[in-house]
Amino acid sequence: MRIHIDGVPADLASPTGSLAEALSAITSHCTLQKRAITAVLLDGVPIAVGGGALPSAATVRSESLLEVKTGSMREVAAEVLQGCAEHLSKVMDVFTRAARELRGSDPREGMVTLEQGLQLFIELVEGTGSAMKVLGRGWDGVFTTNETPAEEVVAELNRLLEETQRAFENRDTVELGDIMDYDFPPLLRAYQEVLYDLAAKARAPLH
Repeated sequence: MRIHIDGVPADLASPTGSLAEALSAITSHCTLQKRAITAVLLDGVPIAVGGGALPSAATVRSESLLEVKTGSMREVAAEVLQGCAEHLSKVMDVFTRAARELRGSDPREGMVTLEQGLQLFIELVEGTGSAMKVLGRGWDGVFTTNETPAEEVVAELNRLLEETQRAFENRDTVELGDIMDYDFPPLLRAYQEVLYDLAAKARAPLH
């Protein structure tokens, strides 16, 4: 199996010809080079990495070409932050729908929708945290468009999440509806602005 990383041949094939071993060696190589894998193709066909099912051994031949595309870790982190910011709009939509359902004839439907929205939000927060870890930075120097420090936005979000959890545990659909309708929207917009600012700073040239 031949291996190309960003179009350049690389002598990283495993002795057994195992695709999993080759990908492990490629990942280690890219990490040492401070590069992040953005795409992997086997004979021109994209394959999943990082937990996805790999093609069977029968499909990997000695003449197969494994193409790996990478980006700098800062570039990839910036893309993750940009994506998280954009997906916050979906969280807002889910919370709006949850508020409407919580006030409807069957509040249980709203509770399910709310739980789905919170799970999506948590995933975005985790993605943001991973990107910030790659960048080696915190919230210092990051602001909303009206210059509110990111630390204040994050602290207020954490407070509101705790309030939401208490209302959820108490099955207080009235309070949950109010939180989704009135409290979360402005905070999520502020958090979105913070992530856009952080992504822009990640793309800025290093001095």
